[in-house]
Amino acid sequence: MDTLPNETIGALTDQPAVLRRTLGRWQVMFYGLGSMLGAGIYALIDDAAAIMGSAVWAAFATSMLGALLTGLSYASLGSRYPRAAGAAYITHRAFGFAVLSYVIGIAVMMSGLTSMATGTQAIAENIMRAWTMVNDPASTPVSNSQQPSAGESTSESVDKVVDPSAVPADIIAPAASAPAAPPSAVAPPPSAIPSIEALKSSPWLKPIAILVVLAIGLVLVKGIRESMWLNIICTFVEASGLIFIIVVGCRYWGSVNYWEIPTLQTNGVSALAPILLSGALLTFFSFIGFEDILNVSEEVKNPRKDIPIGLIGAMILATLIYMGVAITAVSVIPHAILAKSPTPLMDVAHKAAPWFRGIDKLYIVITIFAVGNTALLNYLMGSRLLYGMSRQGLLPAFLGRVHHRTRTPIIAIGTLFLVVAVLVSLGNVKQLAEATVLLLLSVFVAMNLGLIRLKLRKGEPPGAFEVPLFVPILGALVCLTLIGSKVVAAWSSDSPPARAARVSALIALAILAGAALLYVLMRPKSAVAEEIEVEA
Repeated sequence: MDTLPNETIGALTDQPAVLRRTLGRWQVMFYGLGSMLGAGIYALIDDAAAIMGSAVWAAFATSMLGALLTGLSYASLGSRYPRAAGAAYITHRAFGFAVLSYVIGIAVMMSGLTSMATGTQAIAENIMRAWTMVNDPASTPVSNSQQPSAGESTSESVDKVVDPSAVPADIIAPAASAPAAPPSAVAPPPSAIPSIEALKSSPWLKPIAILVVLAIGLVLVKGIRESMWLNIICTFVEASGLIFIIVVGCRYWGSVNYWEIPTLQTNGVSALAPILLSGALLTFFSFIGFEDILNVSEEVKNPRKDIPIGLIGAMILATLIYMGVAITAVSVIPHAILAKSPTPLMDVAHKAAPWFRGIDKLYIVITIFAVGNTALLNYLMGSRLLYGMSRQGLLPAFLGRVHHRTRTPIIAIGTLFLVVAVLVSLGNVKQLAEATVLLLLSVFVAMNLGLIRLKLRKGEPPGAFEVPLFVPILGALVCLTLIGSKVVAAWSSDSPPARAARVSALIALAILAGAALLYVLMRPKSAVAEEIEVEA
């Protein structure tokens, strides 16, 4: 795209400026892979081992098939309608209700904002921990029971979904069903490194987290090319942490029966399907993140082809890494011990690479890159979503203003910085983040149903990548099953996790109701309908 004259460069004017198309399919693939990789497998591998035994790999393979259904729907929609507003635009195009489009957009936005707030606090904790290790030579290496794995917060597990801090607790089967770990697995004495409680109560935690948000925002302001290079670097680092485990542990492959499922031995072959479903429901959330690709589609050179290739390629790569790590983990450490470990993959790394004495410190660095990548991509997604919804008329027009030189929506980026800074200042938003898991699953249902409607509509132009009608139908059913399992688990008992899940479900409903009320109060103009009529 031609650049503007020098006198206009760097100025914000009322002249329309658009995002710059610079991304190719490989950058799209790294974007999707970086969105999915993270703490999902770090936080889930022990619970999955408690359910699946040595067949953890089968749970990841099954959940990938379920996630791929919705992924294929997104790939098809991305090839049809490459819009920065993503799900918000497609929902309106499919159903014609601006209020539904607005609510969907707010739901996606909330998932990104809460992920950023929890993720940047996790980064701040790890920065403080790393600083202490560097400046205190007398500190002993972090014990396996205390050291967070890459992508995992020092205070909580870091998940890639809507909240790096919370893999939905209500669907995680308690590891207590696994046999007790032998005395050799008991953690060593605490190290000299500050405790989790000390880090969380530090007055420096929130200021550092806000500075992290500011630093990421400045990269986004600089340009999409710079943002993608940072994403590629972070993705390479976080993937290297997982690939390292595979490389050092692959010599243990073949040492166990990879279909050994303890509960299956007790209940018989007839229990295989329910057990596999339970494991798949748990590991499904490690694949969430592919949906963010839609929001950068206006910056992809050839979105009709590159969006499907990049999205599907990212899901395949993530699956191969997850399955390789799962097979390695149960090969190096018996699944019964793995299910009881607070940091299972760190234990695998210690046993498979005892010669690597600095591995604890290395994985703190990998943690910072992994969670930083999560924050970067959520920030990027959120700014493009604000820009897209503004261009549709669903949000104030000033949010859609683009800098003529950098071609970035700097007003939207600045607005998100203020919102995330407030969320960080509020402290722990884990409950809110868990609620957005339900919101995101609801968005998946809406997108699958939207594709069904668009495919059946006469005269609707097809995309460059089309899928059979049964794909979005099955995708919607899978997501509805996940929502149903969470709701049933929340109201099936009165345990603390169930009570927390009930609160999360009520928060999710409140967010949806609040978004609808906000739409009524703001009364956005119906620019989306006009855009659809012109393009159709």
